[in-house]
Amino acid sequence: MRAHYSNFALFAFTTFTENPCKVLNDYTLRGIFRARISLFRQNRRKAVEKGS
Repeated sequence: MRAHYSNFALFAFTTFTENPCKVLNDYTLRGIFRARISLFRQNRRKAVEKGS
């Protein structure tokens, strides 16, 4: 019983440490990507306004 519990705790700990890291990386990469796109659009809009 005790060994089973420690195995489960280890499993839960590893999945908890792995998955949030993956989720966080995906989220931050997506956020950076979106921020870059919005920044690019803003710059393009400014350039168009300057041109006209």
